[in-house]
Amino acid sequence: MNNILKILITVVIVIISAISCKKDGSEIMNPNTPTDSGMLLLHIHTFVDNVEVDNYDSVYVLSDGRKIIVSIAQLYLSNFSLVKLDGSEQGIDNKVVLLKQDANAYLVGNVPAGNYKSIKFNVGLPSSVNASMPGDNYELNQPSMWFDSVPKASGYKFLLFEGLIDTSSTINPHNSQLQPYAYSIGTDFNNVSISLPDQLFSILPNALTTFHFAADYNKLFDGLNMSDSTNLKMNSIIDNGTELGKQITNNIATMFLL
Repeated sequence: MNNILKILITVVIVIISAISCKKDGSEIMNPNTPTDSGMLLLHIHTFVDNVEVDNYDSVYVLSDGRKIIVSIAQLYLSNFSLVKLDGSEQGIDNKVVLLKQDANAYLVGNVPAGNYKSIKFNVGLPSSVNASMPGDNYELNQPSMWFDSVPKASGYKFLLFEGLIDTSSTINPHNSQLQPYAYSIGTDFNNVSISLPDQLFSILPNALTTFHFAADYNKLFDGLNMSDSTNLKMNSIIDNGTELGKQITNNIATMFLL
């Protein structure tokens, strides 16, 4: 009888311990989540030059003394893949992120656990998504990211950047003298592939891993004469085929830094 009692006591202790673990939450797993995978969260900051954009419509001073005001800074990221140490890639299907200034954290999804050295993605939408209508898709149902007042297939802006900037030759004019700029990049031809600089990181099983990097919108101005008013606006699909459109699209590849 004593042996049976001891066994019963042991079973009760094990059950109580298991319940305690579940209440704590640190060991709780989704039963449908593979034990050899973890979640990847991207933490992406919006910058202009070496200054983080904390608020829209604030005046920021670039490293050359030029003033800038950002009214909106948004772009689509898609076609994510993680680069393994041997250079092979682990793709992440069907994930589209709409990057906004007022949101830093973006859950990419469940990926195999392991060691990685980089992340790749596209600025833009996959052609199949770009050709679709928004429906009730939150990422696509954003009027600010449409080239027209109503949604149209292949009518999405991949990048939107607007505000005011100092275009004077002397630099540092009064804020009222800053000139408006407005850039809208889109179309399948302007889908830009990005490879972040190497930085070793690990996806741990059953854990959330956060990867930090920044988008520097000031890079879009590289190579542009800001005193030339024709370089300040590009708002239509037709504009995307101009030399200015090509220059800004090329500059997108240099926007991202760790």
